[in-house]
Amino acid sequence: MKAEHIPTKLKKGDPVIVISGKESGKRGKISELDRARGRVTIEGVNMVKKTLRKSKDHPQGGVITREAPLAVSNVMYFDESVNKATRLGWKVGADGSKKRLSKKSGKVID
Repeated sequence: MKAEHIPTKLKKGDPVIVISGKESGKRGKISELDRARGRVTIEGVNMVKKTLRKSKDHPQGGVITREAPLAVSNVMYFDESVNKATRLGWKVGADGSKKRLSKKSGKVID
């Protein structure tokens, strides 16, 4: 069975803002994007504690703090030019290239 992916216009490195859930209002850049599961990991957002089993890398074991993924539906692109969350659209250039477009400012992102 082929794994389907969740359609999104977001990319790794995009500035985003969390729009719902316990982390609502927090901003950061996308560090990982899992299209198959529809999850996104944002730097410094949704921090969780994870216990580590003893191993060669971690002989003491212990507890580490790391980012946990959020659903991609809970984040929006953050347009710094208008300082607001915005939807993204497509714009086809004269040469036929497809560019991402901020709906609020009308500015081409890529």
